[in-house]
Amino acid sequence: MTRILAIDGAATAGLCFGPTGGEPRFATRCFTGSGASGEVVGRFTRFLRATIEREQVEVVCYESPYFPLGFRKGPPANAKTLRRLLGLAEIIDAVAWEYRLRCYQATAGEVCSYLTGKSNWGGREKKKAATIAAARRWGWAVSDDNQADACACWAYAESILDPIAAAQRRASLGMELALHPPNECAPRAEIAGRRGSSNHKPQGIRAHASRQQYSLSQ
Repeated sequence: MTRILAIDGAATAGLCFGPTGGEPRFATRCFTGSGASGEVVGRFTRFLRATIEREQVEVVCYESPYFPLGFRKGPPANAKTLRRLLGLAEIIDAVAWEYRLRCYQATAGEVCSYLTGKSNWGGREKKKAATIAAARRWGWAVSDDNQADACACWAYAESILDPIAAAQRRASLGMELALHPPNECAPRAEIAGRRGSSNHKPQGIRAHASRQQYSLSQ
């Protein structure tokens, strides 16, 4: 099993944590105060370090920042928002490097497609609704799209880091046939995106996994 922390990074972030083969926990965390970018990034950085230490995280994964392009429908480009999203992504990379954790990123389309079955739902609001509905079908009682996106990222990471555990999960949901026994050892592979150092392997008691939402607090 590999303890994965998945992050949908934003001022209001979705987070999902758990060991591969187990049931993850998830939450939404708001990092805004006065609304200043420095405050959001600072609070996020402090929270990320504390979570990694408390939960003994082994792998961090996150959804790549969203960049609206001229030929795509979606929220208009906003310099402050883009700067913040890029800053949070770099903070995740930097903190993972600091703790010598493996760190990966994947596109929104990759994680959405894995959880819902397709990447394009005809608009941002429809995609949010589809991701929430899919997460609940997978047995995760998410309360918003931030949590749903984080769960999708976590599930996608599990499918690549521990494909047999992921296949067993999908089989238990009636999505595919179970081809391997649950405890068979699976080779690890890379998830799409950048890779950090894999030298640091934290030890300790595995965090208890649950299907319920939980509070990520310091």
